[in-house]
Amino acid sequence: MPIAYKSLTYRVYERLRRDILEGKLRPGARIKQEDLTKRLGVSRTPVREAMQRLETEGLIRVMRRSSAIVSEIPRREIEEIFELRALLEGYAAEKAAESLDDKALSKLRRLIGELDDHRSAKDVQKLLLKNEEFHRTICSLAGNKTLLNMLEQIWRDIRRLRFNYLTTPAGHEQSTREHKALVDALERREKDLVDKIVHEHAHRTMAGILETFEVRPPESGAAPKEIPHTREAKNTRRLRAGKTAQR
Repeated sequence: MPIAYKSLTYRVYERLRRDILEGKLRPGARIKQEDLTKRLGVSRTPVREAMQRLETEGLIRVMRRSSAIVSEIPRREIEEIFELRALLEGYAAEKAAESLDDKALSKLRRLIGELDDHRSAKDVQKLLLKNEEFHRTICSLAGNKTLLNMLEQIWRDIRRLRFNYLTTPAGHEQSTREHKALVDALERREKDLVDKIVHEHAHRTMAGILETFEVRPPESGAAPKEIPHTREAKNTRRLRAGKTAQR
């Protein structure tokens, strides 16, 4: 299989995945292969393979007639995810308080500043990634790889949920206050307070996310724009142009 073809399939997958995680394709939105091939300027094969990969990750449900639906996340499942997150992150943060050094402390404070910068610049992708990096940095200090792997799965599950909450001014400001309070408690090695802040942070984030889901606008199945500068995209457009001319 040519490398260029693999790259195209991955780029289609990456574009769709990003649009789902960033909330551009919301839970319940319908995705049609035919629409994607037109809007992305590619053939059906990379679109079909990208959708299959997204289905294995649980982000979409492939339906009949070459379409799919962005997976819904039931309210109860959201509550369960955040309950588990609070327990695991609370334990990891308590362990982190035992091994936190000046270098890690400096990094955490720098990440808080970068989160503010990305929020001001309205760079949603970097905002989400830096938020995960902040939590990952703390939990990595626990020195437990199994625990970290479990948390990585939880962070992936809630990534697309956090988008609407973190991008609201109130959500970001609340999150920033709690991040700063958590770092201060870690610096003082107050493990009980660390655990309390982590639990409150998780539950407040969950409440904010549930609120944004309740007031969100109607679902839209709008697909991403064309992927530029790909060989197959150009060839597909030429073929379509030729067919149109023949008619």
